[in-house]
Amino acid sequence: MRLRFNIIVILILSFAYTSAISAQSEIIAIVNNEIITQKDLDDFVNFMRMQMSVKYSEREIEQRIKQMLPDLIDKLIEDRLILQAAYKEGISIEQVRIKSRLEQIKKGYPTESEFQDALVAQGLSLADIELKIKEQLLMMEIIQKKVRSKIEVKPKEVTDYYNEHREEIKSPEQRQVRVLVVRDSSLIGPIRKSISEYNDLDTIAQKFSLEITDFDWVTSRQLKEDIAKAVFKSRVGQLTTFSDSEGSFYVLEVKAVKPPAVIPLFDVQEEIKRMLFERKMREALVKWLDELRAGAYIEIKVSQSDD
Repeated sequence: MRLRFNIIVILILSFAYTSAISAQSEIIAIVNNEIITQKDLDDFVNFMRMQMSVKYSEREIEQRIKQMLPDLIDKLIEDRLILQAAYKEGISIEQVRIKSRLEQIKKGYPTESEFQDALVAQGLSLADIELKIKEQLLMMEIIQKKVRSKIEVKPKEVTDYYNEHREEIKSPEQRQVRVLVVRDSSLIGPIRKSISEYNDLDTIAQKFSLEITDFDWVTSRQLKEDIAKAVFKSRVGQLTTFSDSEGSFYVLEVKAVKPPAVIPLFDVQEEIKRMLFERKMREALVKWLDELRAGAYIEIKVSQSDD
């Protein structure tokens, strides 16, 4: 009886193992003469988790991956087309570059042990990571050769863009402001009374032994939202009071204002050039990928909503 029971258990475990292997081997797409399997998709997602883990929390990672899931099969197909183009061009990657990138990823983890634990948690091996790094570098090289190296932004394009968007290219309004922070709620009443009596920030600070903080030419983006609202609504020389969401009481004085001003072309030409380059880059990359797709045999075996 025990022998028969053991045989049944072995058969069940064997079936479960075979089913798991079968699921991993499921073909989800065919690109020319290559297949993309469920394991390829899983490994891709797990590699993304490894890369994002050095920058984002676990919750943020899962949110980002969830947002990407509907497009992942298309992403894998595009990557496979790009890799096929790279191999067709005879592009290769030196092992030292792969090792260098691997070390950069490792630096995101406090210890080698924690890096290894992360590999295990994602079901990846060191060889898997090195392969993904190699593929990333291959794609970068072929995109550089076929797309990026052919893009040019001429000086006239920069000048034309500047002239067409001159009114949009402005420095934001800036203000010099002095702020008194009151965290003792018992002082708020007396300070309000002193404002009506003296209307002088230095006198009030001295009277209540408080310290004034000076902000020299700040924009609204450089201040906390509630402080920025008060600062940029106040008139020069006027003492303004408000309380923030944390219960602190503020007295502020705007000393001077610099209104928005058009920035000279010389100061923004490099930024405009980069922006125009990236715009052209995106357009050229889409066009090149469309050409790769048009010349390829692509068959998607599963519904993308299944992911």
